[in-house]
Amino acid sequence: MDVCSDTISNHLLLTGNNVAIIHNHPSTQTLSIEDIGFFFRYARLKFMVVVTNQGTVHYIMKDDDYSYEDAERLRQECVEDLTKESSVTECYEAALDFITHCSEVGLYYR
Repeated sequence: MDVCSDTISNHLLLTGNNVAIIHNHPSTQTLSIEDIGFFFRYARLKFMVVVTNQGTVHYIMKDDDYSYEDAERLRQECVEDLTKESSVTECYEAALDFITHCSEVGLYYR
């Protein structure tokens, strides 16, 4: 489901204050590279929470020193070797690489 297709959700993403997105993953994996890209797209989105099918909770938050430019640069570095033919595992490893370094760009991951 595209959260932006819902008028109220889209309005909150564009005008809300400290918006949080919570969604589930049908696997045991943490944030996907798509989740990370979505998280950057909206300045008012402050938290993203993922709950795995085993109940594990992962979240990422924008700290006060968060920089969109630095975060996007890091994301680009992490995905630069991916193609449309990249496997799910390769995409997941790119997300893990980003998560490993996200504190360097003002993001807090737990």
